Amino acid sequence: MSKFRRVNCNTIARLWVIGLIWLLPALARAADLDALAGRYVYDESSLTFPSGAVVDLQGLGVRDAELTIFPDGILVSRLTMTSGESVVSKAQASEVQLNGDRGSWVEHWPELGYPVRREIQRTANGFSYQARFDDRRDALRYGSIDRGVLRRVGDVDERDRAARVTTTADSLPRVPLSADEARQLGERMAGQVRAESAARPAGERETRAFFTEPDLAELGCTVAAGLGQFKDLSAPGIPGARVFTLTSRSGCAVELFNLIQKSDGAPGLWAGLRAQAAGDARRRGYATEERAGRLGERSELRVFTQDGAYRGFWYAIESGNVLYVLRIYSERVPVSPELETLLREKLALASD
Repeated sequence: MSKFRRVNCNTIARLWVIGLIWLLPALARAADLDALAGRYVYDESSLTFPSGAVVDLQGLGVRDAELTIFPDGILVSRLTMTSGESVVSKAQASEVQLNGDRGSWVEHWPELGYPVRREIQRTANGFSYQARFDDRRDALRYGSIDRGVLRRVGDVDERDRAARVTTTADSLPRVPLSADEARQLGERMAGQVRAESAARPAGERETRAFFTEPDLAELGCTVAAGLGQFKDLSAPGIPGARVFTLTSRSGCAVELFNLIQKSDGAPGLWAGLRAQAAGDARRRGYATEERAGRLGERSELRVFTQDGAYRGFWYAIESGNVLYVLRIYSERVPVSPELETLLREKLALASD
């Protein structure tokens, strides 16, 4: 029996969470670490999968999360799972490049098995980060994006010093896995994200609840018919989600993402959505303006600009037991009364 098959399900679940979420920033030169060394907690954290699904810590079974950065570049992460179990991991980083408030480095986590470059931007009391899993050999994580915001809460303490000495991941299985191992791990892993493009045809009423080509045309952005695609999503923290995506490079240039899912009002889900919206805007070089939403029982609006020019928006709305998220990148589709009238109609259809 292979080493992989001897790993129990709890170890596999821990490997998944650590490998996806806790590839956290560490620095390799003491001079660079002087300003960042200390203990941090997560204010926001989310994973965005190639399917468009966004999962936060709560959805991955994590109750609390901390990160400690040591002056010599060692990093210790501590997760407290909803089960009460504590998962501790340790890593080192290299190739540090810092320039003002921005920077990047390469992280080496034994659980992952290959280096990952992380980009950061410092904030008043911590930093935000983004990392892409771009090793094609890693069939489970390839194409996913990890984003988060960390807040400094204190200096390194004795508990972290002890964990630094004792923590080891040598007994955990390495990735990239073989294709067969990746398949088996995916089948056994609780909460693995599954996305099936056009898995089932959308009913007429369901289709009308989504923001599609005719709705863009009504706002003056005409695109070719049939460009959009429906996807069914199943993931931790994303019950019964369905998305519609569309990209047009000719005529009216637009990128559209529309998600409809049942909502249980969990605050962690909103934190994940905010982190995803902010991270994607930063990656494109867009500035974000927060505005008050005017729809549903709860709504949040973000408007994106670049050098003062309008680039698009993100609108998240909670109405009844439905969460409705619409993100459009296009200079031709502004936030307007006409847009909000259409969204009210969509919400009514989605809530029935």
